[in-house]
Amino acid sequence: MTLAAPAPTIDDGITLRNLLPFAASAIEQAEKVMRRIAPAARLSLHGVDVSLYSQDPGYVALASERLWQNGNETGRREACRILVTSTGVDGLMTPPQWGPEEFHSRRFEKALEGSPFRAEFDHDRKSWHIFDLSRNIGLLWMQSAQAFAPWEPGSPLRVFLHWFYSARGMRLTHAGTLGRNGKGALLIGRGGSGKSGTVVDGMMHGLQSVGDDYVLLEPTDGFPTARPVFRTLKQNADGLRRLGLLETIGVGRKENWQGKYEFFSEDLGVRMTPSLSIRALLVPHVAGTQHTGVTSISQAKAMLALAPSGLFQMPGERDSGVARFAALVRSLPCFGLALGSQSGDASRVIGDFLDALP
Repeated sequence: MTLAAPAPTIDDGITLRNLLPFAASAIEQAEKVMRRIAPAARLSLHGVDVSLYSQDPGYVALASERLWQNGNETGRREACRILVTSTGVDGLMTPPQWGPEEFHSRRFEKALEGSPFRAEFDHDRKSWHIFDLSRNIGLLWMQSAQAFAPWEPGSPLRVFLHWFYSARGMRLTHAGTLGRNGKGALLIGRGGSGKSGTVVDGMMHGLQSVGDDYVLLEPTDGFPTARPVFRTLKQNADGLRRLGLLETIGVGRKENWQGKYEFFSEDLGVRMTPSLSIRALLVPHVAGTQHTGVTSISQAKAMLALAPSGLFQMPGERDSGVARFAALVRSLPCFGLALGSQSGDASRVIGDFLDALP
């Protein structure tokens, strides 16, 4: 008689066979730590109050500063607890590593399907994001206090917020936004297409925005609503120079991992608006001409601009993400935005474009 091989233990590394019990035990340990310490910060975001637990004051300061908070927002709010911790804190062991089997992201995602758990393993930094959707408890478990991904400072807690909002029919989306009188357009496309520079220029010329990097899209009656999640704006030195902001923004700041400076709308003398009713999709590109122009494009071209970064940068929920992005593209008019070189021209053209939207 052939005996079945014993189930792998966590000591052997994490595999698809022990991923669910590992996620449950990790969240259980996180909750025990939370019971022993007080929240380091309480963050009021759209529809959720996040209690952040961490012994790292630097990370707490990042989250408190860079998340867009609106404590005056009315409506139902849920509670969420997130622990950001690392090896040795409160007796936690080193995060277990992925086992000997080959890692497949789709199989990993399928192994969690139907469970309350969502997870992501960072192979480069050997750390885990784990979230229990049934109780809104999250754990970022790292090798050391400073071992978070280089993009984390610009968008702290992004992975947890992605899972939280996705479970409620909303979606964190990699996009910029500009609006006027509450009507807005979503600027979509790959990095380097001119989204961020166009958003910053628009804000400097009186247009509204809920963000230039990641925004929250919420299905609402009539048109989807975009809301701010992060306060951070980004531009490289050349972009700031073109906007006349290098001496204002660049002095005293260090470039981030992408070679960009991170700053806030208040540095421009304006504040992000709490929401925009999204009426169109704009796909910008640098045209090499003097003047900016807007032309209709196909839904397929808009989908190619919207979906890849929105899916690649958000772990899990891939199938629902494709469905939501496809529905968004089908529901809104799609346009190309050929960005010209004349200062302020793009903002004028976009403003006129917004005014003409229904």
